[in-house]
This record gives sequence, C-alpha cells and structure tokens, in this order.
Amino acid sequence: MEAARVVEVLRDDAERRAGSGYLVCPGKVLTAWHVVQGASALRIRLAGSLSAATVAFFDAASDLAVLDAVGTPVVSPVRLTSLDGDFVAASVAGYPWWKRRPDGSYSLAHEQGSIAVLANDREGTLQLTVAPPEAHPDPDSSPWQGISGGPVFVGGSLVGVLARHHAREGLNRLTAARVDGCPPLTALLGYVPRPAQNPHLREFTPVGGLLDRGAELDAMAAFCSGEESYFWWQAGPWAGKSALMAAFSLNPPPHVEVVPYFIRAAVAADATGDAFTQFLLTRLAGLNGEGTPVGERDHHRSRLLQEVAERLASQGRRLVLLVDGLDEDLSGEGAPGIASLLPRHPPPDMQVIVASRPSPDLPDDVAHDHPLRTCAPRTLRPSPHAADLARLARAELRSVLGDMGWKRDVVGFLAAGGGGMTVEDLEELTEIPRDLIADMLGGVVGRTLNRAEDDTYAFAHETLLNEARARLGDRQLRAYRERVVAWAETYSNERWPEETPGFVFGPYFAMLQEDEETAILARLAHDSARHDHMLRLTGGDAWALTEIRTAQRMLAGAEPPDLYTLALLTAHRDRVADRNAHIPSQLPAVWALLGEHDRTTALLGGITEAAEHLNATAELAVAYAITGDTARLTALTPKARERIGGSRLMVQARVLARLVEAAATGGQRVLTNGLLRALAGLVERYPDARRHLIAALGGATRFPEAIELATRLDPAPRLKALLDLAECAIAKGNLVQAEQLYRAALRVALGLNLEPWAAARLLALRVMLAFPDERPAFPLDAKDPEALCHLAFAALHVGDRVCFTEFLERLLTQVEASKETPLIHRGIDLAVSSGDHTAAARFLAASPNDIERAQSFAVLAGCYARSGDHERAREAALASERLARASVRVVDFPTLLIIASALLPDNDFTAAGSTRLGAAPNTLIEAWIDAGRVESAVRLARLVDSESPAPIGLCTIIAAPSIDPQLRRALISEVLEGAAGHENEAIGKPNPTRTVLDHAIGAVVAALCSAGLHTEAANHARTVREPGARNEALWMVVAHLLEQGEDDLAMKLAEGISTTPNLPTPQVRPERLRPFTVLSEYPDGPSPSERAFDHAVAGRIEQATELAEHARAFTEQDAIFLAIAEAGEPELAVRLARRKCSPNRLCQLLLKLIKLGRLPAAVARRFMAEALPLGRFEDFVLPLAMIDPEACQRIIIVLYPHLVKRNGEGHGDSRRHRPTKLQP
Repeated sequence: MEAARVVEVLRDDAERRAGSGYLVCPGKVLTAWHVVQGASALRIRLAGSLSAATVAFFDAASDLAVLDAVGTPVVSPVRLTSLDGDFVAASVAGYPWWKRRPDGSYSLAHEQGSIAVLANDREGTLQLTVAPPEAHPDPDSSPWQGISGGPVFVGGSLVGVLARHHAREGLNRLTAARVDGCPPLTALLGYVPRPAQNPHLREFTPVGGLLDRGAELDAMAAFCSGEESYFWWQAGPWAGKSALMAAFSLNPPPHVEVVPYFIRAAVAADATGDAFTQFLLTRLAGLNGEGTPVGERDHHRSRLLQEVAERLASQGRRLVLLVDGLDEDLSGEGAPGIASLLPRHPPPDMQVIVASRPSPDLPDDVAHDHPLRTCAPRTLRPSPHAADLARLARAELRSVLGDMGWKRDVVGFLAAGGGGMTVEDLEELTEIPRDLIADMLGGVVGRTLNRAEDDTYAFAHETLLNEARARLGDRQLRAYRERVVAWAETYSNERWPEETPGFVFGPYFAMLQEDEETAILARLAHDSARHDHMLRLTGGDAWALTEIRTAQRMLAGAEPPDLYTLALLTAHRDRVADRNAHIPSQLPAVWALLGEHDRTTALLGGITEAAEHLNATAELAVAYAITGDTARLTALTPKARERIGGSRLMVQARVLARLVEAAATGGQRVLTNGLLRALAGLVERYPDARRHLIAALGGATRFPEAIELATRLDPAPRLKALLDLAECAIAKGNLVQAEQLYRAALRVALGLNLEPWAAARLLALRVMLAFPDERPAFPLDAKDPEALCHLAFAALHVGDRVCFTEFLERLLTQVEASKETPLIHRGIDLAVSSGDHTAAARFLAASPNDIERAQSFAVLAGCYARSGDHERAREAALASERLARASVRVVDFPTLLIIASALLPDNDFTAAGSTRLGAAPNTLIEAWIDAGRVESAVRLARLVDSESPAPIGLCTIIAAPSIDPQLRRALISEVLEGAAGHENEAIGKPNPTRTVLDHAIGAVVAALCSAGLHTEAANHARTVREPGARNEALWMVVAHLLEQGEDDLAMKLAEGISTTPNLPTPQVRPERLRPFTVLSEYPDGPSPSERAFDHAVAGRIEQATELAEHARAFTEQDAIFLAIAEAGEPELAVRLARRKCSPNRLCQLLLKLIKLGRLPAAVARRFMAEALPLGRFEDFVLPLAMIDPEACQRIIIVLYPHLVKRNGEGHGDSRRHRPTKLQP
C-alpha cells in the first residue's frame, strides 16, 4: 500500500467530510458507495490538494464505487486479488474520526490487522480485526467514522475497501467490501479473477501429502515440457491415481496452467459429457477474461481451448487439460461421452493428461483417428501407501463382517442403505449404545467408512461398498433392508415427528428406488404428513415433488398400470403444487441474497407453473449477479434459456430482459451479448419486445444502440423509453449519459400533452442531475400517485428529507384508498430505502388480500436483503411464505360434485346438493349422456334451467348426437314453449321482454348445429322474429356447415340471408365467416391433417410421419396426430407426439384419444398411465371413469367422502380403500 494514494472523499463542499478512498490508477479513485450516494458534488483531497470528482461506476449491492477525478498523478494500476486460506495478515488506511487534529484536519491512520477469510462468507464481506483506536473523542458516534472507503491490502494487493463498523462487535472489528465480489468493478479495472479450483482436488489429496510419487510427478512434468499431446495413466482401483492427479493439479510446474476435471460415478450429475463441457466452458472462459458462453457449445469449447492456449503461450506458459476417472463416464446412450469431447487436434501449446482403469475400453463414439486410440497408456504402479490403505480397509471390512455380532450389523445397515446414517440412526437400528458405535466407526473401520460434514457415515470407496454387499449376499442384504424399512415405518406411523432422522427422507427413498419397492415408494409419495415435514425441513417442496414424480414414473411403466394409485399420486401432487401456486416469484432470489442456497433450490423447485418458474429463475439470476456468485449465475442461465422456448412471447421477452440485466451486472460479457441477440430476434415475432430490448441494452450500458431503437418508437412510448434509460444511466453512475438522455426526452416532451406522471418524472430527473444551486423546486401540490413516486425518489436521491417525507405521506394516503399493488410495492421500496420501517409497514398493510400481501412481503424482503438488513429480510420472507401457502387453490364444489355424481346412483346426487352447481352442469350432463344415463341428465337439465334465464341444460342434451330424435323434438318443444310462456307472463308489465323466445330459438339452433342437424337448425333459425337476430342464427348455421366441409350447402344458405341496406349486420358475421379463410390456406388440395389421415388409412406410415415431423404450428401438429390415430394408428400418433409436444399438449392428446372410445382396453389404460403424471387430477376423472370405473369410484370415496354421504351414511365401505397416510 502506498500512503500517498490514500485520499479523503468530500461531498457537496470542502467542509463536509464523507470518507476515504484509494487512487487505484490514473484518474480513478475506489471508495465505498454509501460514502458518495446522493451527493450532488464531490471532491477528493490527495496530498493536500483538492480536485473535483464524479461517480463513474457504483454497485450498491457490493457497496463499491469508482470516482473519476481530475489532476491526479500518474500511478501504476493497483493489483487486485481474491483470498484463500483461513487467516491472513492485512493492512488498512484512511481518515477516521479518532485521527482528527485540533485544527479540524485529519491525520492518516494506517493500521495492521488480520482477516478471518471464512467469517462473513455468506454476506460476501471481509471481517478485519485491528487494534482499537488510541482515543475515542465522541462516545455517541463511531471512532471509525470517515474511514469508510479506505483500502484493505494483503501483501501488495488490494482485496477490499472498508465499509462498516458495527459497535456491538467492539472497537477492534471492521467490515470491508470485497473487490472480487463485484465482477463489473474488476472488469473496469482490468482484473480477471482466477477461476476456483475443482472441489474434488482437496478431497483426493492425501492428508499427509503425496508419498513416494516423485518419479511419476517427474514424468508428468517432463511430458509438459515435451511435444507429445496426450499422456495416459492406467491402473486398477486403489492404485492412487486420483491422489497423484490431484497433487499434480495443485502443484504443477511453474510454466503450466492445469484445468482439472475429476469424474466420479458416485456423483452422477458430474459424470457426463454435458457436465464436462459446462465445466470446461466456465473454467476456460474465466482464464480468457470473459463470461461463460451459451449456445454452440462445441464451437465455443474449441475456440476457448485455442484462445487460452495462445494467450498462455504468449506468456511463456502451457495449458494442460487433466481428466481423472475416464472409465467412470455415465453419459447416456446417444449423448457424447467425455473421452470423445477431448480435442482430436489440440492446439500447439496445449496438452492432455488422463487417468483411468484398464477397463472398460474406449467408447465407440471416440473417433478412429483420436489421439486416445494411438496413445500408449502408461501403467501406474500401485502406490504402496494407497495399496496399504486398500488392504487395511478390506481387512477391516472382512474382520467386521466375519464377526457375527453387532459390528457386522452396523456395516450391514450402512451397506443396505448406501450410507447416509448417523451414529444415532445406527443406535436405533442395532440397539447398541451410541458410544460403542462411535468408537467403532472412529476405530476399527476408520479406513472403511468416511464421516461427512453432517455427521453421516458412508463407505470411503465404491469398491468397499460393492465388496460389503457381495460378502453379505443378497439374502442378508435384503434382511437388513427389511429392518431399515421397519425402522422407517415407526416414524411413518407416528406421522413423521420432528425428530425423524434425515436418512428417512433422502437416502431411504433412494434405497427403495434401487430395490424397486414400488408399493412403498407410492405410499411415501402420497403421504401428506411426510411432505409437510419435508417442507418444514427444507423450506420448499422440491423434495416432495421429486418423490411424487419418481413414483409416478415407476408406476406408469408397470404392466398392467395401477391407475388407482397413479390417480391418487396425481391428486396429491396437485395439492403439493397448489400450495406453491402463490409463492412470489422473487422469493427464491431473496433467499439467495441471504445466502441460503438450499432453501433457494427447494423453493424454486416447488414453483411448477411454467411462466412463474421462469420469472423466478430470472430474478434468481439477478440475485446471483448482485452477490457476485458467477458460478451459480453461469450455471443457471443456460437452464433458463432451455425452458424459455415453450412459453408465451410476452414471458420470453420479460425473462430475457432480466437475464440480460443479470449477465451484465455479473460482468458476463459474452453471455450478455448472446442474450441480447436472442431478445432482438424475438422482436421480429413480438414487436412489443422492443421496449424490453431497449431497457436491456441500457442495463448492459449499450446506450447508443438503445437510443437508436427508441427513436423508432412513437412519441409517447419514445418519451417513456428515454426516461427509463436516463434513470438507468443515473443508477450506473453515468451522469453525462443521463444528462444527454434527459435533454432528448425533453425535446420529445415539448410536442406532447404531458400526463402528470411524465411531467413529474422529467422534473425529478432535472433535480437529480442539477447542481444544488441550480435545482428546480419540487411541486408540493403534486397529487398523481405515479408522479409522487418519481418525486419522492428524486427527493431521496438528493437528500431532501422534508420533501421526501411529504411525498411519501401523500402516496401512502392514496395507496391506502386505492389498494393498487404496483404502487404498494414502489412505496415499500422507497420507505425501506429511506430507512422508514413504519411507512414500509403501512404500505404493506394496504395490500387487499393475503395473496397480494404475500407479494408485498416478498418485495419488502428483497428490499431489506439488498440493503444488508438480513434479519428483517428473513422475517419478511418467512411471512411471505406463510401467507402464500395459506392461500391454497381449492377445487370448487361444482367440480367435485361432477366428479362424484358421474359415478354414483341418481339419488346420491340430490343428497349432495345439486343447487350449488354454478357454471359446471354442462360437463356433468354430457358425462351422464355418455354413460347412458339420459333420464338423470334430463332431470338435472330441468333443475338447472329452472334457476337460469337461458335453457342451458336442455340445449346441452339437444346438442348430443346420440340422443333419440323423438326425445330431441320433445325437448325442443319444451324449450320453445317455456320461452313463449315467459314472454306471455311479461305482457302488461313495465318494460315487457319480447326477446326471450328469439334467444331460446338461437340456443336451439346452436345445439342442433352441434348435433350435425344443419337443415333442422336452418329451419328454426328462419323463425326468429327480430331480423338482426335471425341473420345471426343463419350465419351460425353457415359457419357450422363450413367447418364440416359442406361448402356448397353453406354457400347456398348464405346467398339466401337478407342483405337489406337498412338491416344492421350482426356483429357475429365476420367471426362466423372465418372458416372461409381457413379453407383458403390449402387451395391446392386437402389439409395436412387430411393427407395424414389418408396416408395412415392406406398404410403409408412413412408419409404420415413425415407430415407430422414437418408441421410447425401446434394446431396443425395436433390435428395430424389425431388424424393418424383416427386412421387406426394411435400408437404411432403418440410416439410422434412424445417427440414434438410439450407435456401439457401430450396429456391433452392422450385424453382426446381415450375419450374417442375406440382404443383397445389395454392401450387406453397404458395411455391413461402416461397421461396422469402430466395433467391435473380433475382433468382425468371422467376419462378414468370410462376405462376403469371401479378405480375412479375408489378414488372419489377416499378423497371426497363428504360428497358421497346420504342421510348420515357413507356410500359403500369407504374405510376399506382409505390409505392410512392420505389426508382428504
């Protein structure tokens, strides 16, 4: 540290002190953001001289800022670094209050201390311990006041700037903001952090260091100085391969940069070609000083290998890619393996070192000319130390398993469960005191078993687990697993109390899955008490939903499928998903800001609605960028890109814009550019995405492009875009750009009749950009709520607390009256930013209901988290979750009544309460007609029509093609006579109703069209008395004829419709003629679906398949699939749909095929089993009743017993089928 480069930062005038800073390079001063926030004018004092300064960059989350200063001396750029280890020596400097001289000036304080690197890791800050001040001039304030922004050095490198002093931690503790936690800052100063080491390295490094491997390390070092491109170690298990590779990676030759990757089959997610490619892109991009690229992964992998090798070569260094465990690759069939992804033609200054067992052989996807095909493997002699460890571990295992006592049981239970048990778990299983078990685990099997951080035990090596299982044998292993199941059942019978072991929730389910214990898995997967406990344990429902999906997948593949259990699981999954339906999408991001990543994952996994999940993912990406978590950001963004394609264009635009913001904030330049290209491409299909693109370009500090796009907009949206960009520039500290944008907005505004909010926003910008003596006065008579928001923000920005308080109070008054959610959220943000917690609570209380209140609590939590008040943030986040989960979606009573009544005797229906059907009766009437219960349908239809002004019920029956013609005529007469009677009753009354009969005739016409009786429909349409309504009815018949392909009849009827000039054209006419447009889409012949039908009927399967493969529109695809199915090829239709459809579309297709009623029973059951995991429970009840009525009735009795009771008695024996764990 150079004392001459430590500066005083002064704000507004030379008499008002602010803090300290450090001249990091010519013209750039690094300080803390809170030191300069809101200052209208700044100066720095360096070596006794004052000079003007402006904010060039800031990051509020990291509390860092860079000032542009004039007249500074020429200095060499400071070196920045990140920290490793536990405790390191450090030095700090600045101008604190306790160094104040009698004349009012300040002396420089330069203190030595230490940094506890791992303390404050969650907050992303540094904890410093220094000597307490020599004097404490003012006990009511901190003696360290004024040192904020001062530099923190370790060795000759800058690691942070001083940010806070918490009095409760004592006078010798300071907190510093890390410079490596702010990627944009490090990019601005030309610093590229070294990528983190692979976490497996320390795991495989021997505790006492690598022994007796000097020759092997020399051979690897010699290879790195030679010309060969590949080096291959081969040896069996326990030879010490991983220890050797880890030791070389941690201590390579000085001229070598190692990029290591350790493959472990036990960590399946990392043992694939996809995971390897992602790691390689991330690591190489870091070495290349860029963000992790997305898209065209093969191209970027080759490019980065080439560029990084060239960059290192220019420095006299060499790139070495090291891969251990090549034999443990788990890449699936059809996916590229890791070996095939290693470069076939490495760049001149790059080499590859691999290690593996002698078998299996190289996979078939490794090209014939790949260097691995010709590289002669070197046999690695087994390390005597590794071999000794293996022998000792095996000897331990044999000794313990040879003892038929309790020690054998301990190992047997761990082998049966695959590990993951604690001493307490083993004590309960063996009934042996825990101190004896602890002594055993730490002694006689100390080499065989490893203890994890959560105090669970597992086998030290997969070969030991396999050997233990082999020695125990299938019979005894099964006996141990049965005892584990019985033990777990004791907690199940007690409804999963709080003391339930963790093993029972994670490893236990995996054990059952490995054993294919489908019945137990299914019972656990619809156990609501179990999943409630998991929710309390993890804070989310990701575990529960994973269990349900796993059980559904296993059941769906069984023959014959158990539709009853599958449907129960679907109903329970809906319950679990519904309690997450109102979780605010910003809540996972809040937990990420608080550093609770397990809870973040659990909460995000529970949000199942696609658009909300995407929104939550985008917010989470922004949170990772704010906290500087580049690894999680770069891992999350490609997943979001993959999921975004099937969503609505509006959602795609919004999510892409937020991802751009995250990537730009995180300093991921390449990723930012790729996302911007995707958003720009979306504008062609969705023009409204342009406003999102403009905002995203501003967020990426690409203001010229954003301005150019904004100029293409109409004046009003252009003004809004320019104002948005100006505020964005202010937020980024680019005041010059903000001034230019303000002036451009002002020019546009001159030609508009401004609304109050726009005028207020322009004034707010002028206030924020002007010097104190040039600021215009705030309009204290402002009333518009949006105007008040902008004015309050500006007042807070310039430090005008009086005006801010006035504007905030007025806004609060309006919000309490209007209850408008966006204004509530903005008010909360303003209140928290000002530190007014009372006002924040009042805004929160204005939320109109629990769902909106949950959203407001999430906004409040996010504001607190970003401000660093983690305690309040956590309280608000928990409150948001509680409210959101209390607002569970409930299936309405009519739907339940339909479900129950479709299966029960007629007299039960009346007992259930028919008058509460609401808008749902049509579905039930149709279901009864399909089931042949026409009399029940008619009785219900009359009941419904007696309570409705329109003949809804009877017309539903008239529309059914299967109804007896005589009954249909009778029902039509009943409808028309009833309508005529209503009109006659109205004669003589005020405002008599003369249109009831016409409306009834129109309903009958629509019903007859649905039944395919167009001639009869046209005859009734001509009897409508009012000319406009008569035309309406006739055009309806024309439209139905066109839809049925009866073009000649349609045209003939259309020619006879009156077109008298004074007759008003019905509003429905253009809509009803839309089928003409549809027909014109295929002027040269039949539609693709018609051609697919013809091909399938004729057995031309390839041609039908080709039509389906090339169809692009979803509606066209679905029509083709149905046509192929109706032609007698339902299996082919479903196979094609699996490749082309989203899960929801596939589910709908399967349901349509089932409802056709033409499938063989076995095929229908199989299709139902495939569909059940994809949709909601209520969608399946009626189709399920068609193919398995017994299962459907059992489900209704179990889930909704209150709907099937009659006179105090249940329908049938419901207890016989009720699972003990399922809660209705």
